[in-house]
Amino acid sequence: MTEPASTTASSLVRVDYHTFELADSDKRVPTGFDTSNGLVFSLPGQVVICTGISAGWVTVGVEVRRYPPERVDTDAWDEIVDHSVETTNGALRVASVMSDTPDLPVLTPQGSGTYRVRVHARGRDTAPDGAVDGGP
Repeated sequence: MTEPASTTASSLVRVDYHTFELADSDKRVPTGFDTSNGLVFSLPGQVVICTGISAGWVTVGVEVRRYPPERVDTDAWDEIVDHSVETTNGALRVASVMSDTPDLPVLTPQGSGTYRVRVHARGRDTAPDGAVDGGP
């Protein structure tokens, strides 16, 4: 059977403490901000994505690919960071710190191991340290 080139989905995701996460378990380790690139950092099984807003809802889109894209459109984004992540149980998902897990696909379809994620962001300076109302 031929596997699809990619799986895409998007959802509103709750942001708290300037972050949302990619996590492979409910047992997350509290983290300090080692944001050398300003956007993403990780520990095994946990990736923290930094946002401009302190609390509220952001739209998160994911594209799960087996191979890197041939071309990346960078024009629509303020920041793009490639980052290596390690999953310990093979089920890395988008997660909120203080809310239910959004309905988005598993980001690690090949099981546990090391993956590359490319995080694209825009508008992080729109409401810095503020809260954005709205959402589910």
